[in-house]
Amino acid sequence: MVQSRDFIETFEGLLFAAINSKIHFLRYFPLADGDRMRSSTAYAKVASTDASFDYLEQNYPGYIFKRDGLRLQRCPDDKIKSVLHPAEKLHSLRGSDTELAGKCTVLSDLFNVVPAGKKGVTGSILADLATPGSDIDFVIYGREYFDLTRSVLRDLQDEFGLGRISWRQYYEKRFPEGGWLGFEEWLWHEKRKFNLGRIEDTLFNLLLVDDEISLTSGRPVKKMKIRCRVVDASQAFNVPAVYVVDHEFVNTVISFTHTYTGQAREGEQIEVFGMLERTEGGGGRLVVGTTREAAGEYIRVVSERHEKQNL
Repeated sequence: MVQSRDFIETFEGLLFAAINSKIHFLRYFPLADGDRMRSSTAYAKVASTDASFDYLEQNYPGYIFKRDGLRLQRCPDDKIKSVLHPAEKLHSLRGSDTELAGKCTVLSDLFNVVPAGKKGVTGSILADLATPGSDIDFVIYGREYFDLTRSVLRDLQDEFGLGRISWRQYYEKRFPEGGWLGFEEWLWHEKRKFNLGRIEDTLFNLLLVDDEISLTSGRPVKKMKIRCRVVDASQAFNVPAVYVVDHEFVNTVISFTHTYTGQAREGEQIEVFGMLERTEGGGGRLVVGTTREAAGEYIRVVSERHEKQNL
């Protein structure tokens, strides 16, 4: 069974990341002059969401499908050669002599409140395509264990937290053309999440895998901006992140991009720019992350401090 944060290898050698059991996105593909090696095959990393669709349309259009007017990607069952699981990968790294594997093992031991089998690594490490400069995408299965892990990281900020220079470097790496939130406002949101840390010179993210969220069908209407109050943020770190809101015609705000997971808390006022969708039954939701880069789309907590910063 495929679940969020797994990787899928196809018979053509394509490597997809699983958003959930039904939606997958291309991350790496074989390329003769690619800059990464997996066994004896050179690979390239997909540069953007648009680039992934362009590549598939030209080479493997069968991996693209439409749902509610949106283009999505999925590996049909008969195209799957193997499924790569984060927990199995983390276990296999113990005893490896590579520097990155050693750091993964240190993190596993650091988060010993989480049982083996309830934690793992995904991303380039899971795909066997990591470079010395790769981040560690550390997966935690289950909300209880995820909250415990964040508590551990909160208590160890002096040793594993990011200094201001590291925060700036991470911001510029994530948003090479500038973020949709300014650095100071983005930093305010990020520092209270406790899902990002540093082990020596390597960044790591804490990623929750919980019960899969089932979304009703929706029809895209238009891009729009709203302000509303969050009434339930219990699924703010899920994939996708879900915020139930109090608004005249939008019931939920949903983020498919990691940038806005854990972005707001219950009771807070937020400003959101995204795609309005009409759902079955006539309800409305606002979707942030219609592409992986979420260009122009955002969720921000509205406060007097932030309002003054953005005048």
